[in-house]
Amino acid sequence: MRMRVARLTRLLCVAVLLMFAGPAMAAPVAIAAIAFWAEVITIGQLVMAVAAFAVSSILAKKAAGSYSAKARDRMQVVRSAVQPRRLIYGRTSVSGPLIYATSSGNKKEYMHMVIALATHELQSIDVIWLNDEIVGALDADGNVTTGRYAGFCRVRKFLGTADQEADPDLISDSGGQWTSAHRLQGIAYVYVRLKWNMDKFPLGLPNVRAEVLGKKVYDPRTETTAYSRNWALCVRDYLTSTYGLGCADDEIDDDSVIAAANISDEDVELDDLSPATTHKRYTMNGCVELSDRPRDIIAEMTSAAAGAVTWTNGRYRVFAGAYDAPVATLTVSDLRGAIEVQTRTPRQSLFNGVRGTYSDPDKLWQPGDFPPVRNPLYVEQDGGEEIFADLELPYVINGLRAQRLAKIKLEEARQGITVRWPGNLNCFKLAVWDTVSVTVDYLGWDAKVFRVMEWTVSGTGGVDLVLREVASTAWDWNHGEATVIDSAPDTNLPAVRDVSPPGVPTLTETLYQTIASAGIKTRAIVTWGESSDDFVVGYVFEYKLQELSDWQVFAPRPGTTVQIDDLAPGRYNMRVKAVNVLGVSSEYATNSAEVLGLSAAPADVTGFSVIASGGVALGAWDSHADLDVRVGGKIVIRHSPETVGASWLTSYVLDDFQGGMVSGVLPLLGGTYFAKAKDSAGQYSANAVSFVVSEANITPMTTVGSVDEHTAFTGAKNGVTIVSGAAGIQISLGGSPLHVLSSGTYDFANVLDLTTKAVRRFEAHLLVSQVDTNDLFDSDELFDSTEMFDGGSDINDCDVKLSIATTDDNPSGSPVTWSEWAPFFVGDFNCRAAKFMLELTSQNGDHNMIVIEAGVAAKVPT
Repeated sequence: MRMRVARLTRLLCVAVLLMFAGPAMAAPVAIAAIAFWAEVITIGQLVMAVAAFAVSSILAKKAAGSYSAKARDRMQVVRSAVQPRRLIYGRTSVSGPLIYATSSGNKKEYMHMVIALATHELQSIDVIWLNDEIVGALDADGNVTTGRYAGFCRVRKFLGTADQEADPDLISDSGGQWTSAHRLQGIAYVYVRLKWNMDKFPLGLPNVRAEVLGKKVYDPRTETTAYSRNWALCVRDYLTSTYGLGCADDEIDDDSVIAAANISDEDVELDDLSPATTHKRYTMNGCVELSDRPRDIIAEMTSAAAGAVTWTNGRYRVFAGAYDAPVATLTVSDLRGAIEVQTRTPRQSLFNGVRGTYSDPDKLWQPGDFPPVRNPLYVEQDGGEEIFADLELPYVINGLRAQRLAKIKLEEARQGITVRWPGNLNCFKLAVWDTVSVTVDYLGWDAKVFRVMEWTVSGTGGVDLVLREVASTAWDWNHGEATVIDSAPDTNLPAVRDVSPPGVPTLTETLYQTIASAGIKTRAIVTWGESSDDFVVGYVFEYKLQELSDWQVFAPRPGTTVQIDDLAPGRYNMRVKAVNVLGVSSEYATNSAEVLGLSAAPADVTGFSVIASGGVALGAWDSHADLDVRVGGKIVIRHSPETVGASWLTSYVLDDFQGGMVSGVLPLLGGTYFAKAKDSAGQYSANAVSFVVSEANITPMTTVGSVDEHTAFTGAKNGVTIVSGAAGIQISLGGSPLHVLSSGTYDFANVLDLTTKAVRRFEAHLLVSQVDTNDLFDSDELFDSTEMFDGGSDINDCDVKLSIATTDDNPSGSPVTWSEWAPFFVGDFNCRAAKFMLELTSQNGDHNMIVIEAGVAAKVPT
């Protein structure tokens, strides 16, 4: 008998502690056993102790919240050289000790980590999490190919097989620290390589955890070993495992295991659909920390099935929560003394509802509350006061299953009759957890079912039993009793790594004047909309010419505007991202824009008018909007003698003024005045503005002489030629394209001789047109009238200038003294005679100036 006690004590008390021998794992994993706990006890006390911790409703007394703390801890990477071994059953999420870490790369940008998950072979390592985010899909080499960490993470999974090899890439990257001898056979682990990026890892090294399918367990029903979540098979494995109680096979009552396994595999209907949705009655999913006391471990395991583990006749028996038919009948003839009956559960132990926690996969595997299970009848019986018992289910990962277990606990607790039965030797055949049928007439019990909760050998002969009332309906379940659990997150706070992007950047350009002689430069103003993320503290703006590869990056700024000075013309790509308080960036908001700068045509002239005053014309216009017109530019005024149908193409330059001016004196001529802006780069505004002056003079004038050269144009020509069909004169093309600057002169064939010297007003009459030579049908013939040339509206680089030379001599005599040539369009001259010359110019090889009519009239007041 003493040998049995010693053996049982050894079997119940073994726990092992895993000690990792430093980060490099240069030596095999060391295993040390912690001290046994033992106590000199009697046979009766021992059986009572085993029964007590085996009952599912009696859990070991531990600090409040210990399960929640352990659940969180097991999912955190631990930086410690000493950690307890663990056994993983079913499906769960775990991390583990960081047993090796090193960095590599030219800038030490790669971090290599080896995290141990379990001290045995796993069925599979499935989803990998970095912090609270799944890493994404993995390719054949373990590289992450989708999601946030694509290109920044590689994961290799090792299941802990007996023949697993060391990772060759880690051997190469570790510089010889990790060798081919570091196989970690029998240790399931993950090797994770991270590439540094502030946006991906704002808090430094992330926590690594994995969702896994756990240990392979032996099934006595099939005599095979395979992965299973069956509760009874997992309990049997712990009892026989080297790292569990280490029991021999003959110390396990496999008949009870088989019965419990069959109960665990029963399908429970979850709805009334056809076919109904079902799940298995009892499963086990979780992690056994072998540093815990074995009695605590078994108590937590049995809570997952409302069951028990007992020791009877030298063997462990395993029971799943279910109604068992009585194995014996007890009557008063089986008594050796008076029975004691407690008819009601003491007030301090009474409850009418059960609430608690379980591991919730929908909430990142953190402990979550299942909906409380209540019974209104019991609340009424207890005086209308709701009294809750707390239930921790560390090996349950389904909320509906947690509610079923809570209901069983509640129903078992409400069976309040407890009996102390002093039995005779007929009771010796009973065992803890057996059910018996009890008939006692004077108590009104007729085959009432009880369960044996305690069994103690009496010193006076016989067996003392503690019996508890059992109701066969306690394990019944109707799917309508379940409360559906909301799988939505408990909070709508944004994830710290998910940053809302800003609005699309838009560019507006303007010009600015630099100090000293640098001139006019281009300034770009880029703006974007704010991110909707409340945690954003700044923005990073980047830009580049479209044909370049390198981005120009601005320092982070709190505002939504950047200014770029002296920006060269071109097509630019732009992008901006938001940065939150942890330095995490959003996705880029992108756009592109064309920057014209000084290459942009100036705006049109506005507010243009011409008035006659004192024999001259006063032109006025608004201050120009463009800086490169106001500084270094011009306002160009042209004239056409026509008042109807005139255009910029049929006009000639009268004068130009500094771009900063808003008025100027012009020759007073009847016809149409035009104005365009010309910027510092020589570009003209797109459209000319016009003003019509119907009368050149208010004072009546009489023509006293005139000359008209059209249509014959018989005067001397230098670089000009007659247009085909005598339509006018133009600059000679010379059979080849014109150069950048081309010109020609025409001397009037006739001299205007007024016979006497006097002051007279000379007024020019010029009708001109400008043509694009690309619009000519051939080199000699105009395709159409110049007024129809839509494509010539942008010709700004052709002009004609009229000059006058005067004399007081008889122009027919000899000698004759002529004045210098002077340009004019209207002027008062004191002379006898005058001669005239036209100068035609073009600054573009594709453009030509045509003079259609040319004449001068001399006038005197009437």
